[in-house]
Amino acid sequence: NVAIGSTALASNITGSLNIAVGYQALESNSSGFSNVAIGSASLYYNTSKSNLVAVGDSALFNNNKNISSKDAYARYNTAVGSKALFSNTDGNYNTATGFHSLYSNVLGFRNTANGTQALYSNTDGSENTAIGSSALYANLTGRWNVAVGNYALRFNLSDKNTAIGFEALRS
Repeated sequence: NVAIGSTALASNITGSLNIAVGYQALESNSSGFSNVAIGSASLYYNTSKSNLVAVGDSALFNNNKNISSKDAYARYNTAVGSKALFSNTDGNYNTATGFHSLYSNVLGFRNTANGTQALYSNTDGSENTAIGSSALYANLTGRWNVAVGNYALRFNLSDKNTAIGFEALRS
């Protein structure tokens, strides 16, 4: 393990192959392995989940928080950007790149968000792709949507939509 910063990896007991850089990075980790947390409070609540990447202030902050089941997911997530995947507790296989991308995601899985606030409101929608600032911004539970372009499908609340272009199908 590598820990640089006040209370980085402070709770680690059996976790291995972790990298924590920044104040409170991976602070709650006790047994998770192969995690990378770079940025203040990144992966802060993660206790036991593995194969996670969080780069940015509070990226994946709530990952694995209050999860009691050993079968809970919260694995294989990548968050790059301040507060990317901030609320995620149990979602897995998500990729969030950009400030506040997938910010509200809790249970959603296999989502890709690239852009400031892309898929921002998503809580448990899954298998969505949002590329562009605020693309699929209001999506809560919609599945199988593709939005490419700033504000594309911004207010979408349903499934199986495709929008390409600036503000495409935004209302």
